[in-house]
Amino acid sequence: MTERTAGPEKVAAESVVRAVSLIARGNPVDRGSLEAQLGRQSALVDSLLDLSTTMLRWRQKDQERAALLESASELIQVRDTKRLLQKLVDRAKSLIGCDIAYLSEYNPDTDELNVRASRGAISLQLPALRVPPGVGLAGRVVRDRAAHWTSDYDLTQLPHERRVDSAVKAEGMDSLLGVPMVVDGEVLGALFAANRYPHDFGADEITLLSALADHASVILKTARLMGELADAAALSAASEDLAAAKAKTLQRLVEVEEQLTQLVLQGHGTTSVTNVISETLHAEALTVNSWRLDSPEFPTDDDFLGQSGVSREDILAALATSRHTGRSAQISDDERLIAASVASNKRQHSGLFVRFHSAPKDGDHSIVAQAAQSLALIQMNEQSRADAENRVRGELAVLIGDIS
Repeated sequence: MTERTAGPEKVAAESVVRAVSLIARGNPVDRGSLEAQLGRQSALVDSLLDLSTTMLRWRQKDQERAALLESASELIQVRDTKRLLQKLVDRAKSLIGCDIAYLSEYNPDTDELNVRASRGAISLQLPALRVPPGVGLAGRVVRDRAAHWTSDYDLTQLPHERRVDSAVKAEGMDSLLGVPMVVDGEVLGALFAANRYPHDFGADEITLLSALADHASVILKTARLMGELADAAALSAASEDLAAAKAKTLQRLVEVEEQLTQLVLQGHGTTSVTNVISETLHAEALTVNSWRLDSPEFPTDDDFLGQSGVSREDILAALATSRHTGRSAQISDDERLIAASVASNKRQHSGLFVRFHSAPKDGDHSIVAQAAQSLALIQMNEQSRADAENRVRGELAVLIGDIS
């Protein structure tokens, strides 16, 4: 039996293997149980505890991504706005694990925020709360269009208002996180998570709540537009044809979004997304990695773009516009050639290019942007899995090296 010498004590290799196997299967371990198996080998025990913590954190990240994708799949199937908002809030409370979650809709005419859905509230004040312009953390979220949070609401230096403070006190809120719901530059509202105890919100919680709010914003915008179209059709018979056409376009957008989400959930790759886009839009689709975009030979070395007559500068300008706006962009003066930035990494941006056989229809640009978002999510998931596998291999290699 192989043994590992470390100071006055020896450790059986079989004991180390058993400990690593327990960690790999996700079983909880603590210092006491490891020392019972391995003796007082501080360096080895510390390494195994670090490995256990890292693997638990990876599993938690995977569970959060799965929950977020499941939420996206559920949300795109909801057509009723009230049910949509409540479902969003329920999911936010579940994912963040907070005491209270609520969503406020922004009214651009009055610059106010009105609570539309909540979960976990114990008073009647929060569900009916109206936040005046610029008041509290909610006002800061809408003004800056960025996430804001506090670990102790009473100590914030933000503008206070009697009714808002009364609702916060009635709920016993201490810590509060708010993220904006923005789509196409329009503020739709804000999503909040609160606890009845002081809590420092971490980057993971902020990112998770923001991702949920960003995705739901698109669905809420679609619901609003469909509602507006229904009202317009009721007011004017002459607008029926136009309303029907727009409703059909919006329905098409929702169906494509659902199809793309299912591809991500089922673990499909880039080719599946480009195939869907080609079939849906009756167009040709191509993805170009960041290293090719950076090549001085691009696009002359590419048949797809090299024969289109557009310059490298025009292509990069269109991608920059897409990256800045979150939408697809026309390349130069060619209305049939569209580009969308696939931002799966802060430092690297690949591109999705679509060449239409005829002039694009209403909603086609939005479908290209949806596809780019799905591609970014697929690439992030693939990179996360690769990073996790490499890290585990590295940790195991170090441990095996130590005991050999």
